Parts: sequence; C-alpha cells; structure tokens
Amino acid sequence: MTEPVVVRDQARGEAAGGVAAYARRAGIDTATFTAALEPLLTPATVGAEIARLCRDTGNQYQLTCHGLHAPA
Repeated sequence: MTEPVVVRDQARGEAAGGVAAYARRAGIDTATFTAALEPLLTPATVGAEIARLCRDTGNQYQLTCHGLHAPA
C-alpha cells in the first residue's frame, strides 16, 4: 500500500488538515513543504505529456488506475 500524498490544493490555508503534520514529519516548515508541491499538475500539462507519449514510438506504456507505467 502506498503512503498518502498531499496535493497543493489540500495545502491551502491554515486549516489544511495534515499539511503541518507532513511538514513536521519531514522536518521542515509548512512554507517549505507547500513550496515543494509546485508546480501544479494541470489538465494542460497532463494533456501535453500524454501527447508527448503518443509521439514516443520507442517505448510502450500502459495506463491503469495505478498510473502510467511500462507493461509487465
């Protein structure tokens, strides 16, 4: 099982539950922790990367509910 991940949208504001705990666990302040979540993953970025993968004829990829990876 993978460890939970905080995304930047969850890190907004002081009431962002868990951000302070994740920062504390990493031994850094919350500003440094949230800065590491940049840049945002946007639909435009996802689309551009999928288009790039479609042009990449040298490799094979499989997209499943677990993400993009090389087929087994």
